[in-house]
Amino acid sequence: MSAAAPLLSTAIGPLTRSTSGVVARVSRAFHIFRIDGYSWSTTLPGGEGIRSSFTAGGHDWSLGYYPNGADASTPDSGHISLYLRLDEHEDRVRAQFRFSLLDPAAAYGLPTATAVFMGPTRYNYYDGDDRREYYYDDYIGEDGNEKDPPEELGFGYAEFAAKEELERRRESLLRDDSLAIRCDVAVLEFGQRSWQIA
Repeated sequence: MSAAAPLLSTAIGPLTRSTSGVVARVSRAFHIFRIDGYSWSTTLPGGEGIRSSFTAGGHDWSLGYYPNGADASTPDSGHISLYLRLDEHEDRVRAQFRFSLLDPAAAYGLPTATAVFMGPTRYNYYDGDDRREYYYDDYIGEDGNEKDPPEELGFGYAEFAAKEELERRRESLLRDDSLAIRCDVAVLEFGQRSWQIA
């Protein structure tokens, strides 16, 4: 019985070479959400907000503005809440975001935050300081019955800015009773390249 040639031996035939690589790109965009009639918006109860939709990095997003906070159990938290939400069915999107209030003298904002956003089939929301993820078909109430998941807020800040601070800076941040919110988004994208050389 003769020994077979090893599979990686040149006696079997010529080798084919291939190479692959990943290219990481960042798409940057910003969206300005202007609320004319800021004083009227503050009549919304806690937990109720206004959303503005936009596209950035080839994905659909919405910016949520909650004039009395995003917590429905608190009628007025004394702060405005801002959240960024991914509004499409994607598995995962890695993005950095930053909110700022436009002021001709100087921008008011917090540092850039990074998050992995899930599409609407999975919820990322905050329950106190604890971040939890729920699937539509897995959300079961304490009574054992299936429930609708809570409204997805996305990622952001429950206490972005104190309303008292906004009032102190009314001449710049709330000029003509308008509030302008800027949301900067940088979306990380990966493209794959493959080459085959005979």
